[in-house]
Amino acid sequence: MKRTTLTTLLLAIAVLTISCDKKATQETNATADSTAVQADSTVQTSTAVADLTQIEGAYKGTIPCADCEGIKTELTLNADQTYTLSETYLGGKSDGKPLESKGKYTFDAATQKIVLDNADKTEYKADGGKLIRLDTDGNEITGQNAAYYILSK
Repeated sequence: MKRTTLTTLLLAIAVLTISCDKKATQETNATADSTAVQADSTVQTSTAVADLTQIEGAYKGTIPCADCEGIKTELTLNADQTYTLSETYLGGKSDGKPLESKGKYTFDAATQKIVLDNADKTEYKADGGKLIRLDTDGNEITGQNAAYYILSK
């Protein structure tokens, strides 16, 4: 009798534990779905670029620099998927001469990413009439200096 009661009690505890775990998993999935919907609406607020004709042109800005006053950056994207990049280090130990590079770039309309074929594989995100410089992991730079990583037409 005691053995049957104990077995029944342990079985009931096991069923309750499994039931609670299943409910917690469902709640986690519902929260994740809700977060994904919120993220999708956030992404939709930026200005999507449909094709290369919308990104071609000259972009300018001054990117922050660790050991100088900034890097004056001029990037021209051509319709044939070639680019010209001019970077001039301002102040510091620089001689003030621009570093010029040319090459090809790729554009992914789904992610809005532009990747230059230079040694660093420099990445930008197209956002209307501007390009946002991305970090080495392909993410937007955040924080108080984020606005300085934008090149404008």
